[in-house]
Parts: sequence; C-alpha cells; structure tokens
Amino acid sequence: MVIVSVLLSCSSMFEPIYMRYSRWFGVGCEWKMVRRSCVLCGKLYEQDALRYVSASKQHNAILVTLLMVSSSSDLEQMKTFYDKTVTSKKLICHSHYVDAAKYLAAEMAAVGTRFSYYNDPTAVGSTAYVNEAEIPLHVMDLLNLYMKDVDSAVIITERDICQFMNDALRRYYTQGDWNANCQVDEKMDYEDGLNEAEVSGFAPQSAEGLLGTPEEEPTSACAMFEDGDNKEAVHRSLKGTKTVETVMDAVKQEGQVGTDATSGMLRQPKVECEEVSEGFNGQQTSPILVDVKHENDNMFLKQDIIDTSEVMAIDPDSDPRHDSPGSSAESSSVPVPELDATDPALLKQYFLIEGSMLTKLFKFCPECGAKLAKSRLCPAGTAAVMRYVCSNCSIRTPHVRRWESQRRAVDHKKEKTFKGDFEAAVAAITTGLRYSELQRWAEQLNLSFFTKGFFWKVFQWAKTAVEQVYEAHQKEVMEAVRKSYEENEGLCLAADGNVSKRGQSPLIGKAVLSDTRSKLILHTEFVHRSEIDKIGRVDVEELNRLLYWVYEEKLNLYSLVTARNRALAVPLKNWEPELGSVRHLYDTSQLVKWLETELRRVAQKEGSSSIIPWIEKVTALLWSAVELSPMFSSEVPHHFNACLGHVTDMKEYVPTDFSATNNNCANGHSMAPGIRRLEDDAFRNFREVILNKRFQRDLVKASPAGGVPIRQVENALYRIYCRKDIHYPISVYPVFMKMAEMHLNTLRLAELAGERKVEKVEERDGPHGKTVLTFKTPVVHKWRDSVLEKVLALRARMLSDDLEDMDDKPQEIIDTIEAEDAYDDLA
Repeated sequence: MVIVSVLLSCSSMFEPIYMRYSRWFGVGCEWKMVRRSCVLCGKLYEQDALRYVSASKQHNAILVTLLMVSSSSDLEQMKTFYDKTVTSKKLICHSHYVDAAKYLAAEMAAVGTRFSYYNDPTAVGSTAYVNEAEIPLHVMDLLNLYMKDVDSAVIITERDICQFMNDALRRYYTQGDWNANCQVDEKMDYEDGLNEAEVSGFAPQSAEGLLGTPEEEPTSACAMFEDGDNKEAVHRSLKGTKTVETVMDAVKQEGQVGTDATSGMLRQPKVECEEVSEGFNGQQTSPILVDVKHENDNMFLKQDIIDTSEVMAIDPDSDPRHDSPGSSAESSSVPVPELDATDPALLKQYFLIEGSMLTKLFKFCPECGAKLAKSRLCPAGTAAVMRYVCSNCSIRTPHVRRWESQRRAVDHKKEKTFKGDFEAAVAAITTGLRYSELQRWAEQLNLSFFTKGFFWKVFQWAKTAVEQVYEAHQKEVMEAVRKSYEENEGLCLAADGNVSKRGQSPLIGKAVLSDTRSKLILHTEFVHRSEIDKIGRVDVEELNRLLYWVYEEKLNLYSLVTARNRALAVPLKNWEPELGSVRHLYDTSQLVKWLETELRRVAQKEGSSSIIPWIEKVTALLWSAVELSPMFSSEVPHHFNACLGHVTDMKEYVPTDFSATNNNCANGHSMAPGIRRLEDDAFRNFREVILNKRFQRDLVKASPAGGVPIRQVENALYRIYCRKDIHYPISVYPVFMKMAEMHLNTLRLAELAGERKVEKVEERDGPHGKTVLTFKTPVVHKWRDSVLEKVLALRARMLSDDLEDMDDKPQEIIDTIEAEDAYDDLA
C-alpha cells in the first residue's frame, strides 16, 4: 500500500503543469487562473496582472516615495507596505509601477529631458532608457525628504532612480505610451532577487511550481521559421485564431514586434511562444507573426495573416537613434513630450549664468551642430562672448566665430556696446542706485560688470532723457487734473516748500505745486541760495518760480493754498496783473499744528494741566469747523469758538445743531473719562490761545483741502533717488526732483484708476504715539522704460550723425563723481 502511494506521488511529478492546475482548480479542459491580491491596494487580479516586488530596498523606497508624491498616498499605509516588502516577497499591481514611473517621466519632461534609445533588434521590451545625469536633482531631494518618514536609513541616489526608471521603461513603455497591460513577461529568481527573461506564458504560483520540473518543456503553439514552408505550418497551427484587422492591432499584441518608445519605430521582430494545452479548444488567442523586409532603403512591416496589401512604410531617418547633428524633433516623426509655450516675457529677461555652465553648451556649433575644435569665453560688460572655431562653418580655412549672449544696444553697424549694459545703467539711475554700491555688489557676486566711466557716460545721456520724458509726463498729469474740474473752472492748487540748511544758513530750497482735488503734482522747483540776492528769501523765490510756471502754462488759477506765512502774500499780489485775483488760503494742518503746540505749552503752567485731555477734542473740532464751510471760510471762527463753551460748562451745555451732527465734538454728553471742565487759570490760558488775534484772523483763510506736502516729495527724493548727505552740483538736483515727482504721480494715477489698492493696515506704537501704516499693491513705473528708450534713441542718433564717442565729461558730471567719491571716502 505504501509502495503504490509513493509511485502515484512520483507519477504526479512528471505530469504536465497545466494538467496539474486543471486537476486542482477545474475539471476537464477549461482553464481557471488563480486570482491573487495586491499587497498595496488589496484588489484581486489574475497572476499576469501582478508582479513581485523587488528585493532591493532602494527600488522599493523609490516606488513608495513616488506614489506618495504623485498620488498623496497615506504615510502609514506606505510604511506598512514598505515593511512587508523587506521581510517577504509580495505581489503588487503593474499599474502602481506605471503610475510611479509616469510621474517621474513627467518631472523629467518638465525640465526638457527626453528619453534616449539604443539599437538592439533582439531587445526584450522598449529600448528607451535614461542616464543618471538626466534625473532631476529636485526629484531626488524630494524622494529622500519623503523617505525620512519611512526609513531614514535608506538614501536614494541618482543611480537608484535611473535603474528604477529603466526597468519601468523596458517593461511598460510601448507605442509612446505607458501601458500596464503590455508589460514584458519576466520571472523572479528567488535565489538573488534578480529579474530574468521568462519563456512561459504565465507566472507560477510559488517557487515550487516554478522550479519543480525544470526538465519538462511545455507545449508551444508557435515556432521560429526560416522559409515559407515553416510559415505555412505555423498558419495551419493557428487555425481559429482571431483575425487582426490593421497593422497597429498586430503591434498591440503582447510580446510581438518591439516598439521604440517615443517614435513608434518598429524594431527587429521577435516571436513569443504562448503556452497552450490541447484542451484550450481554441479559446486562447495565439500570437500574430510579422515579418520585416527591406526595400529601397525603407523598412516595410508586412502582416502575414492579413492581406499583404496593408503595408506600413517606416523611414529610418525618423528613428531618433539615427538623428544627425542639427536635426530637430519637429522635423521627424518622433512624438516629443508636450511642453507649454515659453512665456514671451521671459524672452526679454536677463539671467545669471555661470561661465562653466555656459561653456558646456559650446561643445557643438550652434549653427551647424558640428563638434567644435576650440571655444573661449570672454567677458564684455554684463554680456558673455563665446569665441569658437568651427571647421564646418568656415570657408577653406578655420576662422574664429562669435556668439554673443546679448544684442547690441542699437541696430547700427558701428555699435559695439551691448544692450544689457545700457539697461543695467539706466535701471540703476532711475531707481536711485549708485555705481559704487553696484560695484561692491558685483564684486561680491563675482559678476561681470561695466566700468565706472561707462556708467557716468550713460548718466549724462539719462539726464537729457529724463527731461524729455518729464515733459510728456506733465501732459498726462494735466489731462487727469482737468477731469476733476468743470469746463472753465479755476484750479485750486497748493504750494508747499522747504529749506534745507547746511551749516547756519539756508542753502537749498525745494517747492512743490499740486492739485488739491486729485492730489497730483504739477510742478517742482529747486532753488539754491546762490541763485538769489543776499536780502532775498528762499521761500519767496520758490513761490515766485511756481507762479511763473502757472503763467507760462496759461492756467486759470482760482485759489492757492500755502504755508501760514504772511510774506507769501507778496508774490501773489505782484503776479495779480498776469494771473488775476487769486484767493490766498492757508493749510489747515499748519493751523492745527500751531494750536496743538500752543495748548501744550500753556498746559505746562501751574494749575493748567487739565488742558491736556482737551487738546485732541479741540483739534478735531477745528478740522470739523473748516470742513463744514469750505466755500464760506468766514464761518470757521464762529463754529470753532464754540469750544470755549464746551470746556467751561460740560453738564449744562446744550449741543448746537452743528455739534449734534459732529461725532468728534467735545460736549457734555460725550466726555471721555479724565476730562473735566476748565476753571480759573486753566480756562484763562486756554482762552488766550483760542482767541489769539493772528490765529482768529488766519482761521478765515483756512482751507479744508491741502495738496501734496513737500515732506512727501523729500521722502521720495532722499530715500530713493539721491542721498541727502551727498553735496551734488546744483545742475543735477532738478533731475532727481523730476524723477521723484514722476514716482509719486505714478502711484497717485494708479490709485485714481483703481489699479493700486490697500492690502493691509497696521497700527504701531511710535515715539510720538501710535502710527498707522498702510500697505498698498505695487505699481509698474513705465516712465523708467521711457527713459531707457530715450537713451537708446540718443545713442542711435549719435551713431547716425557720426559723432565721436569721446571720453571727455562735462564739468557737472565731474563734480557729481567727485561728490560721490567724497561721500564714499567718509563712509
């Protein structure tokens, strides 16, 4: 009995594999494949839709991290999957590998990397491959970053990613697309974990099923053929096979003609053997045989099973493995990865390029693609010039050719300067950057830069260009100002000035003329002490120049707001024959400032400290009184003097119609804690300030609307365009003033057009109380581009007129250079 059972068990070792599986999982001839689950997603698939995970930690680490990056997979699930792959062999869907490889291919395509191809007619799978140098560094860094949360001991290198990608390309990349259903069949070697080519049509269930009967060969349904007789035999053996309608349908059959991954190029054919049994009953599709013949230097793919009239010609020139120098992907049939079109704005930008990286681009001629014998990098200001020798492009004998990283400044045969030098110099001038600061920055960066002499030569041209652009800017501003007024209505302007002192005497005066409605600057003036007589005043001279400009522009002036200075009434009276009667008003902010200063002064006296809580209420009442009757300024003193009743009788004071409508009014019903009515000395001192004769007289001239303060112009002037501590020559200051004026007007025009909006408002504590900071959206200063255009136009005119590019500088430029050098020496 024991002997019989042993013989029976031994006989089962020699029975065909398919008979054993049919005996275990089915009866008769019908085939039933075992379904296995994917260790990652848990879905059930047939054996051929799964593959064993690799025995390499790096390989599995790349798979895990790519899936985490591409599909935002759960970290704990990936860690569990990774731990299982380390301890034992698990099955996983082919689609997971395809998803990981597709993400990596997309990242490579984003940086302009294409797949390479090798020429091997006997290759199994795709011939596409990648090199280590083609792996994007940011991908490797990202995968290592994700891997720290999974297994910090594993470090992924470029070589690991390259091996993973090449394995995926060979298995799944066919017909220029990724397809998990067209993978190359392979088996897993359980001894060392390496993958080898498989000859069976299905993957075994276990190691025993794979290695149990190595000496037995399964029955094959196809055979290699050499002549027509063998072909006929194979055709007879394929009786009942599903007919293929087109050549591409034949290509799509698994394990038939190899396909070049991105070009659709069909490689040398091979025949795969599909294992079938006698009990298949013709239900399994057999492979289709194809043959390749050469005719007239073209390759024709002919399908033997279908009609021989269906022929597809493939031009070998379209094969990326035979690309000639200078050929482009667009001229061939190679489907390249789709990339978005380059932003046109980027084509006009400048980029910092390291010299060693630039020389890598000059291994081949940029014109013909031939290999270069020699190349040399030469600096030319901010530009890079490559000098190279190309024997293919030269005539008879090799000669040196040039490639320049920038265009010439102007299109003229005599132009030698590059446009980038002009743009850098003009940009520095119109944004307030000094050459010494740029030079230190360029030296620290080791950046090729233009010379100091070139910068000041451009500064001389930019000075003329700024004046030309300023004239066009003024016309635009005047058009915007006139929109704020009705036809034939007089303008309400404001003039403000300031005098800077150097030592004990006023030396420099600056004045600004602006519109009180649109808050746009119409004109600026610069006055030096040496330009007026000894007994003259700088502020009076500033107003005289502003009024002269109004007269030259033939503006209809209705009112003029100035500082609280009685001496400024004299120029208005002197210009009355030319300008007519102009209403002279005072800036209310200066009246408020004087009132606050005087009240704080008297509050320091004995018994008058109770005035301090009233200061804020009184100044608010002054603003409300001025805004209440802008056209009837004589009513301002009447409304404002009501504060005397507020401070003496808080409880019995009955609000007037004016105070009832004023939220900021100081009355007995809205007193804040700590405020009490004024008595005795406090009230007497308070009353002296309020009823000051000059103050009461000036209240009649109070203006509710002011213009652009000169301090705002000085902030733009000294903080951006010129240093306050540098003593520039007199002739240079007006250029800086005009740039500051155009700067502020550009911001204001953007606000009027709704292009500049408030982003956020912050309140901060300062040394003199709380300060409110308002942050607004940035604005493009187009006038700076206009200055550059004018400079280039001047350069082109100079070359056209055949003027010599002399290095001699005018005296004002020499004085400017000396002033900056003196400042740098002190610094």
